[in-house]
Amino acid sequence: MVRASLLATCVFGFNLSLAAAATGSVHLSQKDVAELILKQGPATKEITYRYDQNRFTLYQSYQRLDWQLLAESGFITDRTETLANQGDFKYERYITTASLAKQLITGTNLNLQVGRTSQKTDLVSTTIPPQSELDFWTLNLTQNLWSNAFGYGDRAIIHQAEFTYQSTSQMRTDELQNLVLDSLKQFWNTYVAQESFRAALAARERYEKLVGSIRRKTSLGYANPGELSQVQAEYETRVQTVKSSSASYL
Repeated sequence: MVRASLLATCVFGFNLSLAAAATGSVHLSQKDVAELILKQGPATKEITYRYDQNRFTLYQSYQRLDWQLLAESGFITDRTETLANQGDFKYERYITTASLAKQLITGTNLNLQVGRTSQKTDLVSTTIPPQSELDFWTLNLTQNLWSNAFGYGDRAIIHQAEFTYQSTSQMRTDELQNLVLDSLKQFWNTYVAQESFRAALAARERYEKLVGSIRRKTSLGYANPGELSQVQAEYETRVQTVKSSSASYL
């Protein structure tokens, strides 16, 4: 007969080795069941993955305070003719820029930009050199003074995301506790069903021996009238009890 602990483990969805099953007994305590549920249970993983999705909203709220780095580089060829410049000539410009932006929690926006523009031209002119370079840098500082005055709106969004994540984390803990409690309830229901099944088997064996004994007494003429029929009826009741207990246990 399979032990109740082994049945409970199989119901919970865990894979036991054939070597352990061959011994006929796998002993599990309440602590073992709870640890197996939390470490290996598929329902535990499903709950964890579902609530981990709430991290996305929290990380999105932090993104508004991230550093932003932008770098660009390009080449431009210009053959535009004007009234002052006509003929077969061209301008070649190499433009490289980089910017670093940051939004502070105080509602302050910082933007630093640096760049270089290199120009070549085959136009012969007294005002435009054939090759020149221009380096520049700019620093922009802006401060929000209305709906996000001094970062009030940003801080509110971040705090809301943090509180939401904390509340969902507590809900995850509650679901895991309910999962463990339901599993322990199933564990003890299985144990009770096993003991009931054992008791029903023992009672059936006792009545089976009693029927054999009464039948021998009847054949020798020592039994009371109707005693065999009564014992046989009790035996059939025990047989039905075994069947119902077996179905409940399985």
